[in-house]
Amino acid sequence: MSQGVCNPVEFKFVCPLPNGLHARPASQLAEFAGDFASDLSLTNLRTGIAANLKSTLAIISADIRSGDECSIRVAGTDEASAGAALLGYITRDLPKSDEPLVEAGSERRSGPLPRALLATGIRCHFGTGVSPGIGKGASVVVGGMTLPSDLGSLALGRSAGQALAESAQFFMSILQKSESSYIRDRAVDIQEICYRLLEEVYGSRFTAAAVELREPSILVAETIAPQQLLGMERMWLEGLVLEYAGRTSHAVILARSLGIPTVVGVKDAPVLLSGERELVVDADRGLVVPNGTAAVKRFYEREYQAQQKRKEALTRNKFRPAVTIDGLQLEVAANVSSAEEVAAACANGAEGIGLFRTEMLFIGH
Repeated sequence: MSQGVCNPVEFKFVCPLPNGLHARPASQLAEFAGDFASDLSLTNLRTGIAANLKSTLAIISADIRSGDECSIRVAGTDEASAGAALLGYITRDLPKSDEPLVEAGSERRSGPLPRALLATGIRCHFGTGVSPGIGKGASVVVGGMTLPSDLGSLALGRSAGQALAESAQFFMSILQKSESSYIRDRAVDIQEICYRLLEEVYGSRFTAAAVELREPSILVAETIAPQQLLGMERMWLEGLVLEYAGRTSHAVILARSLGIPTVVGVKDAPVLLSGERELVVDADRGLVVPNGTAAVKRFYEREYQAQQKRKEALTRNKFRPAVTIDGLQLEVAANVSSAEEVAAACANGAEGIGLFRTEMLFIGH
């Protein structure tokens, strides 16, 4: 606690953000709080969780949702000015710091099976489609990323690796308890960052294993690192099935940008699908289907043909200007993360780049 504390400043507010205090507004709030010398704490009065207001991860871990009542306590040498400035920021700037997250209707959750597929009697595995399309290929099951439990120790205290792993596990366990799917997805991000740091400390021992594909394949895993996905032969990767991943995880964002049909949230996927020789990933319906019977193959052959016809219909006008009914011309810009995606975007009628995801360049090297 700072010296000379006489009259700590405390005030309450109700979270005004529709998506709660997720990563973006939390980082902006923590950056603002970092300018003050006083100790600043934030408490979610719904859960009782307290957080250091100068730490983005701590704020996210408080699991503050829209409408939650919170309190802030300021104690230190500049408590009066800091308290006034924070109150002004939360009243004036915090409501403007949020941006819309993923649209609620953009995920494809499993629904009733189509009658033709139901008639086959095949056992389907259910999840959530997060990158649309239908892919079929040989089942390839790979191990997921698991943080190590023993990295040795130094004579005085823990090793750097042990400290990394324990810190990552601590924050992951907090984020995984959140009621917000967006916040839960960030636990996988922490795991990925931890692995990259461990790779810097210990070398190839913690390099994500390369996955070699030699035929059209469906990759099945608990989760997958973006660098693993970037290292695969794209020509052979027909689909992804992941047990733990969210729509906003880096691997899923990358899969979507590459047009790889992806279904996530398939419970015990690596175990349940390990004995299957061939799979169909139906990300339009959020299904994973063993492709072992003639009836299933006929059904998805028809689905694939219909999908190709829809794509052909959509591409007929791809190079025509985008103009509204009242004559306003719009720019069609693409979100990309690599030169490969730029080429694909231009081939599909993009006029420019709307968002360039530079983090993928760092992940891939």
